[in-house]
Amino acid sequence: MFIKNKIMVSLKKYIIKWLKILQTPIVKEFPFFLLFLLAITIMPIRFIPSHVHYFFMNRVFDFFFIDFPRAGAISYIFTLFVFYIRNRFIKISLYTFALLLFAVCLFLHLVFNKTLQPDIITLIVETNKREASEFLYSFLLSKGGILTLIFLIFYVVLVVLCERKKDKITLFLKNLKHEKIINLLLSAFIFCGFLQFGFYKEIVSVSTIDDMPEEYGCRDSITTLFYSLYNIYLVNLEMKHAVDVTRLAKQSHISVDSDSLNVVYVIGESYIKCHSQLYGYYLPTTPNLYQEKKKGNLFVFDNVVSPFNRTTLTMKNTLCCNSLRNHEKWSDSPYFPALFKKAGYQVYFWDVQKDDELQAPFVFSMNTFVYNRLLMKESYTQISKNVFEYDNQAVVDFSKEAKGIGKHNLVIFHLMGQHVMATKRYPHISQFNVFSYRNIRSKQPYLNDEKKKMIAEYDNATLYNDYVLKNIIDLFRDKNTVVLYFSDHGEEIYDYRDSYGRVVFDDNMKNLGYKYQYEVPFMIWCSDKYKQKYPAIINNIKKALHRSFRTDEICNVVFHISQLNTPYYRDKYDLLSPSFVPLDSVSQSMYN
Repeated sequence: MFIKNKIMVSLKKYIIKWLKILQTPIVKEFPFFLLFLLAITIMPIRFIPSHVHYFFMNRVFDFFFIDFPRAGAISYIFTLFVFYIRNRFIKISLYTFALLLFAVCLFLHLVFNKTLQPDIITLIVETNKREASEFLYSFLLSKGGILTLIFLIFYVVLVVLCERKKDKITLFLKNLKHEKIINLLLSAFIFCGFLQFGFYKEIVSVSTIDDMPEEYGCRDSITTLFYSLYNIYLVNLEMKHAVDVTRLAKQSHISVDSDSLNVVYVIGESYIKCHSQLYGYYLPTTPNLYQEKKKGNLFVFDNVVSPFNRTTLTMKNTLCCNSLRNHEKWSDSPYFPALFKKAGYQVYFWDVQKDDELQAPFVFSMNTFVYNRLLMKESYTQISKNVFEYDNQAVVDFSKEAKGIGKHNLVIFHLMGQHVMATKRYPHISQFNVFSYRNIRSKQPYLNDEKKKMIAEYDNATLYNDYVLKNIIDLFRDKNTVVLYFSDHGEEIYDYRDSYGRVVFDDNMKNLGYKYQYEVPFMIWCSDKYKQKYPAIINNIKKALHRSFRTDEICNVVFHISQLNTPYYRDKYDLLSPSFVPLDSVSQSMYN
């Protein structure tokens, strides 16, 4: 018993000794530790009041028990550096670094309601002196700019005052009544923070941008900076390779068999197939397309899925010529709009999502793909320049701004569709405020009037999407035209469980999860002139309406309906070809 007590006493002394060693840098440099920690975490903390429901449901625990301790560990590392180096210049430099990072994040939030993201860093790096001076002149004296300056001055004053009183602060900390308990808690806080450093390993272990872990904007500024810089590094590697592949592909023989043709390629967003009248929904959400189908111009495919439930991954794998069934990467195959341009097509890209700030890192990934400067030069005749609140604004803008329309045209529309927060996807006028919670027939026990209202808003957004597609069709109705439409992925809006968006589903709900998040509407509209000119293609379309298909192989369908001759066309992956080889099982192998 005596030996056991002696061991415990020795162990206690040993722990106290090491706690004191660990805490000495913080006690001696407490102003630096605390102010550095505040500088790198004050911006993530500001998310909580403005997103109370979202963060209290999903992120508060992560921030206070994962992100904040990690920020504490980061601050501790810098504090160790300051304590042991004991160089005033280095200390001032680190204060300046934290201050600048805080200032940039605060300025972005107050002036632009943005966070520090890869696209922002790229913009800062690429801005020349003239652009920088014009930018500062325009925004520095704005309300947000002035508030940023006030906070900076306050921070600097706080640093100066705390550093002057550093000895008194140190003495105060040493004389605290419960010093040992506080030291123990602080050590536990720092230790928990170091345990979260695995996130950095997770970041650097990935080799492609698509495999990057989720970054939701509630991390400390240094982690966000590290994440963004590595994001940029991966994007640059992938895009250099993708551009080289596309340039090489353009050296191959590519030709067209048609005299004149308009190919319109429309990418929707978050379209739940089950909410379309075309697929049996009980509300008339697609009256215009329904009429086109009755007239025999619209062909609706009923067994099509997306390979992913994320926009960026779908965009990359549907705009390139790879096939995921062969484990081919999008960056190893050419960007198919570039092949059309090589064949003599005028290629137009009108994008409603270019400036979308939802999930900004993934938007950055997509934008650096479709708006890569070298790829744009190889691929497009003209792109949209304006920002659009609603999809139809892009259609109107195209009709006014598109220049040099030729005999052969590929027109790509990337819509916002029914993206989450569907109430923001359509103008709230009587023409589109058609459905209300009273129209929703579902009797699920978790539904209340507010949730039914959200379903009705989604259906109104679907009705507006129908209107947008009608207007796209009307632009080309009297010409030799084929329009291809599909959605990047599906969505959920309280359809089978108490959830909306694209929340992960359990194994026991796997089939329903796949149905709503991966099954997508897919349709081809053909003008009367196109039907008369290509009866064989129309016949192939009719035969393919019920075949199982995944949209990563859609380039082969586009080559088929446009009569484009290219070595990158593979008939076994072409849904419309008699040689098409469907995947074994829609419910299993067709989902990534």
